[in-house]
Parts: sequence; structure tokens; C-alpha cells
Amino acid sequence: MTVDYKTYDGSATTNDNDYLAPTGTMTFDIGETTKMVVVPVIGDTKPERDETFSLGPVSAAGALFDRTPARATLIDDDTLPEVRVAGVALTEGNAGLSTAAFVITLNHSWKQPVVVTYATRDGSATAADSDSMTALSTVRQSIQDACDYAAQRWSQVITGDLPAVWDAQRGVFLDDLRITVQEGLLGGGDGPGGALENAGPDEFRAGTTGLPWAASAGIDPFDASDSQLRNIVLHEFGHALGFGIAGGGSPIFYSQHVFGDGFVGTNALREYRSLFGNAAASVPLETGGGAGTAGAHWRESVLTTELMTGYSEARGVAMPLSRITVGAMQDMGYSVNYAAADAFAASGRSSTNGQQSRALGGAAPPVQSARKAATLLNGSTIERRRLSLEATRQPILAYLAPLMESAQRSSASTPKDRIFSGFAARVAGATTEPLSTLAWRALRSA
Repeated sequence: MTVDYKTYDGSATTNDNDYLAPTGTMTFDIGETTKMVVVPVIGDTKPERDETFSLGPVSAAGALFDRTPARATLIDDDTLPEVRVAGVALTEGNAGLSTAAFVITLNHSWKQPVVVTYATRDGSATAADSDSMTALSTVRQSIQDACDYAAQRWSQVITGDLPAVWDAQRGVFLDDLRITVQEGLLGGGDGPGGALENAGPDEFRAGTTGLPWAASAGIDPFDASDSQLRNIVLHEFGHALGFGIAGGGSPIFYSQHVFGDGFVGTNALREYRSLFGNAAASVPLETGGGAGTAGAHWRESVLTTELMTGYSEARGVAMPLSRITVGAMQDMGYSVNYAAADAFAASGRSSTNGQQSRALGGAAPPVQSARKAATLLNGSTIERRRLSLEATRQPILAYLAPLMESAQRSSASTPKDRIFSGFAARVAGATTEPLSTLAWRALRSA
């Protein structure tokens, strides 16, 4: 009697080098009842969940057989160490400085360097009361909590590892994404009532479709108490992952799926069609709001409160991370879990209780994103969010935008290039002056 057999991937896969997949035929001689198939399992030092694969018969000659495969479980033995900090007590004295020496330990040794970033946190003793000096600059607790939530939420959606890269800053290999968060917008500026936050990738993996491995996000401290802070940070971390990122030398993981005013990635489009019950050619992208909003978000008028539209919502209004966004992440190259998506209905604004999204140019501006800066001829920088202009400023932008490409390709030797270069320099350094004033000065100085 002969039996053909093969293996089947589960959470353990051959593509991830978890095991080698034998296929073949075994023969039972007369009187034999037991045979063994040996499957080579590949060891690694990567902390991960226990994983499974299966092996089963495909066909048998001379006997009946059960088609149900048998499962093998690979038990992970690479448990990450825990960082522990021992408390300390000391007498503060009547004057001067004394030091509190905290001992930081690992509960077991590890195969790679372990980098620990630490900070002090006020208790009944506070730095403001001159009880202590801050050991490391950090962001306020509301921002830390929002970042922790956003990282955990995206980890539920994006489940697979990425090609490892060496992070020289941390001294470790990364198979995911490092996001550095600062209090204050990337590039500086803003204030009450301005942009809420900005974010974008800094470093990409190799190749034309290489996904990010390092990114930055900046949160305006004036908006750190915003009622939608968790969703705003979640949105920006989506941009740090690469959603909406195109141009500026970045890989084409997103832009290759953009055609006209729509996103045509197979998975996002399938989910959009299923949700809206149509045969649309693409998922509509935002066309308003200027650079940094247009083309980098789902269209607000269609997907309304979905997380990756370009507008934040009023207090209490949900901003669901839908299967459409999960599909877009899969189109970009991530391994995803659709079961982690939020419920989202194509039903307009019935869930907002009459409250409207916060519109661009009003007291509560849109969530701004895209790459954090574009370098100009004179070496200064201008945040793309500064080009996300309200409707009253669009005529100025319409005049100056065609000058951008020529100004970036040349040495600002023509009158038009000098106009744009002067205008850009003024915008980069301005905080409150109207753009019309800055443009007029640039025209006069050219």
C-alpha cells in the first residue's frame, strides 16, 4: 500500500522559514502498520507566538484514508526578557542635590542588546516643586497613552513580520516599525486652532516597494487635550506606516495603487465594493484640502467618519478603522487581520447625532499628514501642511504651485524661480502673516 502526503501552512509557514515542507510517497510493506514522516523545523531567535502547521495524506492506493491533516505545534522558546526597576528611598536633605539611584534589571539574559528608554514621572514629589530634575525629556501622559493605544491597535491589524533592518540608532534589528514621537509638530510652528499633528516615514526598506522601518510623528502640545487625541494619533500612525505617502523619493508601495482620484488596490477596492454594494472602479480619494490632504486620505464626502479620511470628528463621534483601510494596508505589502477591523456602515452621518466633522480652515482643522517636510532650493524647509490652504488662499497656491517643479529642478535663476523661492522662504519662517502678504513681498523682492 502507498500513501502520498504533503504539509500545509498554518501560522507557521515555509515562506517565513519556520519549517521545510517535504512531500512524497511512503510504502507500507505487508505487516507494517506504522511509518514516520520527519519534517525539519528551522530554529530562530525571534520572539513570537506558538505557531502551527499540518501534515496529511493526499491519496492512498490499496486502503481507505482520513483526509483530515494532523497539526504540529512549534512552541516558541524565545521569551523576551522583562525590564524591572527597583524602587529607592533616600533622605533629600535641607539643601543642594542628592541622587536617587534606580537599579534596572532583566529577569533573564538575552541574545541581543536590550535598549531601555527611561523617564521620570511625578508622584507626590514633583519636578515643578523642585523635588527632582527630569532625567529624560518626554511627552505628557495623555500623548503617551494615545501612542500606546495607537501602537497596540495597529498591531492588531498588521500581524506579519517585515524584512529585518539594522537600526543603528538603537543597536538592534527591526522587523517592524519604529515611530519617534515628539511634542510639537515636525518642522515646528502652529499653535492653538492649527494643525493637530503630522507624521511620515523617515527610512524605508530596500526596493521600489520597500515599506518604512522608521518614522516620526509630532503632536501639537496645544491639542494634547483634544477629545479625539487617541484617534488622531491612530490616524497619524497610519501615515507613519505609509498610507498616503507618495513622491519625494519614497517607494511606490502606495502610489502604485493610485489612479487619478482613486485607490485601485485589489483588496481595498474589494472591501469598498462589498461595503457600498457597487462596482466602483476605485476607492475615492480626497480631492480637497490641498497638498498633504488631497490624494493622501479617503474622500470625506463618501467615507465620512472613517479613520483615514482627512478630517477629525467631534467629541464622541467614532472614527472606525474599516476593512477598506485594512485592505489598503494589505495592498501596500503588509500581512493583515481583517477580523481586527472596526464595524463601518456606508450610511452617511447618521451616527454623528447632528455634529459635523471639523473642516479645514475652521477652528478645528483637519488631521494633517504626509511626509513631514519638503526641502526647498535655499535649504529651508516648508511643511506640507502649510500648503493645505483654506479656500480663500487657493488662488495664491494655484498661481505658485506650477513654479514648484521648475524651482526644485533649477538654481532659481529665472524670475519665476526667484519668486517662488522667496515666497517659500517667507512661508517657512512665518507663523501668523497672511499668505497674500508673503506672496506680495516675494513678488516685490524678485
